[in-house]
Amino acid sequence: DFEGKGYFVGDGGNMQWQRGKPNKNLFKSAHSPQNAWLTSLQSPYLNNSHDFLYTPYFDFTTVPNCTLSFYHRIDAEPGSDGGYIQYSTDQGQTWINLGYIGDPLSTNWYTSNNNGQHMWSGTSPWVHSTYDLSGFSSFNSVQFRFVFESDGFGNTYDGWMIDDFSITPPQIQHDAGIERILTPASYTTPGSSVSVKVRLKNYGTQVLTSIPLYYRIDNNTAVAAVWTGSLQPGASTDYTFASPYTATAKYKLKASTLLAGDTYIFNNADSILMNKDVALSYIFLPRNKEIVGDSMHVAVSLQNFGTDTLFSLNLEYEWGNTTRTGNWTGVLPPGGSAIYYFPDYFKVKYGIVNLCARVVLQGDTKASNNETCKYISGVIGIEDAGEQDFVLYQNHPNPFSEYTIIRYKIPVRTEINYRIMDIYGRLIKSGTSIAHKGTNILKVDNAHLKTGVYFFEIEYNEQLRRIKMIYVK
Repeated sequence: DFEGKGYFVGDGGNMQWQRGKPNKNLFKSAHSPQNAWLTSLQSPYLNNSHDFLYTPYFDFTTVPNCTLSFYHRIDAEPGSDGGYIQYSTDQGQTWINLGYIGDPLSTNWYTSNNNGQHMWSGTSPWVHSTYDLSGFSSFNSVQFRFVFESDGFGNTYDGWMIDDFSITPPQIQHDAGIERILTPASYTTPGSSVSVKVRLKNYGTQVLTSIPLYYRIDNNTAVAAVWTGSLQPGASTDYTFASPYTATAKYKLKASTLLAGDTYIFNNADSILMNKDVALSYIFLPRNKEIVGDSMHVAVSLQNFGTDTLFSLNLEYEWGNTTRTGNWTGVLPPGGSAIYYFPDYFKVKYGIVNLCARVVLQGDTKASNNETCKYISGVIGIEDAGEQDFVLYQNHPNPFSEYTIIRYKIPVRTEINYRIMDIYGRLIKSGTSIAHKGTNILKVDNAHLKTGVYFFEIEYNEQLRRIKMIYVK
């Protein structure tokens, strides 16, 4: 459903394929939860497209007779633009079109013959398309790709949107599995007693009355149990193990079924990793050199490398014998990042000080990334010609992949306007921000970007400053 870890890759042509929440003329939402893959999250597709969205590789030799399935919407110029699917069995050396209009192995497969190329074209609501992959059962390395093409004429169409992709085997009589682990649902406190609750599902064609199952912590002895009842084909039920476990700081929990005659082991188990790890990775403000007498908030970057969503973090920074504290609040999901401004002001003095900032999190399993230090030099007078009343500094890092930080300086507290434009001058994003006197920072993420060159502009008091930055996927 494209909500978790990304396994698909967009490439080729105009590099338009993006994963995220749609916000276009017709494409306003994904088919399930929030994310889908589509030809640009916000803009109409470009002319002269020949863009590819690649799946992972699949081995069908141990699970034959599968079916490919996905949901999609098309909004493309009829008769000329559209999308189709290809496959390769030789590591991408040769690509072959998958199916054709009226293919008996398919359902809802292609709607238009554009100069000999069968494809989906025109405009449609969500469509569920499937393809019988029984003929692929002898191949151990198959990759698929979604191909979107457009001609050189102008258009205002949304393109192609893909969601809920799956490859599934035929049902067998006895097939039980763990649909997911229900509890624990979040990080567990070391030393606490934790009960394990799972959701069982009958994936087979026969009613199940008994399902052996177990859970295991790391490589410790498995805790076995047996569910009994009556579980119809396709139905699910919840089960709680009678024996709890004692949580440690970092561990892996795995739960699995052990049904006799179940030959589809890929859906038997679910696992979660319990790990609390937050890093204070960078000090943005103050810079390595600041003007003596200036005052500013200390600004730091936080990153969640753990598996639990965090809502509050205690922080502190110190220099010499002086310590200041702060508390970040918000939503920091696994893999997420945030910028925090300490509430008090750091006043620059003449000389060099070593400023250290750290995050304080109970149960953090990796202390080595909690603290970052930098030397701050207090200098007298104007440091260089760039130190003016209104200054826009080059972003860092540049190029960037996930996010970049942009610093700017203004003489008074006010509201500023900023814009991000592509190399053709098209507006990608705009906004306003309340800026403090002195140096400020803005965080720019990759939500609306594809690989390329962009311009960042900021406007203050009818003055305009611009920098060029590079995003690399």
